[in-house]
Amino acid sequence: MEILTTSIQMCKNKILKREFVKAPVSCSFEMMHIEYNKAKLILNKNNIVIKDSLESIEEISINNQKSPEEIVDLIME
Repeated sequence: MEILTTSIQMCKNKILKREFVKAPVSCSFEMMHIEYNKAKLILNKNNIVIKDSLESIEEISINNQKSPEEIVDLIME
């Protein structure tokens, strides 16, 4: 039973992560407790371009040839 519970939790985490990177950054950054302008400044300093607050982390990562994890790590440093 414990293995099944762990598997279900892992699936839920994957779904949440997938939805997190597909949401507009205005929502994703809010969930990370960081202001949009501050996150944009951090990313711009690292040569990562954000077009607008409706763009997703996934779109930003594709447009800048970075992984979503790299984008999130930069913001959370």
